Amino acid sequence: MESSIRKCLECGSSIKGRSDKRYCDDQCRNAYNNRRNRDQNNYVRRVNAILRKNRRILEDVTPGGRNIISRRTLIDRGFDFRFFTHESGREGMRNYRFVYDLGYMNLDSENIAVIQLIP
Repeated sequence: MESSIRKCLECGSSIKGRSDKRYCDDQCRNAYNNRRNRDQNNYVRRVNAILRKNRRILEDVTPGGRNIISRRTLIDRGFDFRFFTHESGREGMRNYRFVYDLGYMNLDSENIAVIQLIP
């Protein structure tokens, strides 16, 4: 006979089975972890939505895999320059910022070069 009754971390019902079991079933385990990670998941969803929008904009303005476009055009379409997936380049040279496979680089204060790595 067990000296202490174990309770499910999500619903509080009694747990039977293995001594290291923390939830009564998979549904309670999923609900507990989803609730616990909700804030982090919402942030990731918002960032991914911005990245997807940025990528769509770059794809729309780069029909042949390369293009030079005005900064104002990207801003007018809703491009957010704060969000990108990675940077590429060498020290002392201008760097491309990428949104997945589409990269952009400031040519001057008004124009931006856009390239696609895998056309």
